[in-house]
Amino acid sequence: MVDEIDRVLAGFPCPAFYTGHSLGAALATLAAHHRRPQAVYTFGSPRVGDAAFLASFGGTAIYRVVNSRDLVATLPPARLGFSHVGELHYMTRDGRTLLDPADDLTDQHRPFVFEPRWQNELHLLTEPPEEMADHAPISYVTRLRAALA
Repeated sequence: MVDEIDRVLAGFPCPAFYTGHSLGAALATLAAHHRRPQAVYTFGSPRVGDAAFLASFGGTAIYRVVNSRDLVATLPPARLGFSHVGELHYMTRDGRTLLDPADDLTDQHRPFVFEPRWQNELHLLTEPPEEMADHAPISYVTRLRAALA
């Protein structure tokens, strides 16, 4: 199947751009490692590889968007050797977008803590914890639209 995809992409008369959200973002990153696109745009991507994987991308333009407290962007944990790939565009709760902040905000400034008050609470059926709500595609669209306005 990979050979068939390579054949199709090689026949495109224009540059290829890869994008995805969540698992799709991880797959876009893996695809970019296999066949270099013009650029990669990921939204809510988990960490995909280790430091050697990160270093192998060289000059590939990769833009990684993280919506505030998105839980998926903190997985798998960095302490297990996983790294993010690309230039971080971090959307804060107050509507700012920070370009490659010095710290990895997805880990240090807003760790996910499963609070006991969430257990057995019916409001979770309509109001998920913000770490989960911030991962929803509509949350990304809402913040991106607000940033453009």
